[in-house]
Amino acid sequence: MVHVSQTVNKKAKNYKKEFTPEEQSLLPFLPEFLADSFKKGIEEGKAKTLKEILLPYMTKNPMLSDKQIAEIFEIEVSLVKQLRKEVK
Repeated sequence: MVHVSQTVNKKAKNYKKEFTPEEQSLLPFLPEFLADSFKKGIEEGKAKTLKEILLPYMTKNPMLSDKQIAEIFEIEVSLVKQLRKEVK
């Protein structure tokens, strides 16, 4: 859920008076932009969380191969290899 300030709500209701023509021309793209930003944030969050889980796991289990770790976590071997470089 998104909270929008009263100021923004007032401006949005009277957008023809409040927004410049350039700002008005961007209004149709705003929801798409917000959706894209939200999706990007989710993907970045997933990557960060996965990294926070994998790095300690890899450190505690150095004998497991990249392929084994990838299979355990159901991820690409290339990601494991990339993270392995960070551990060293």
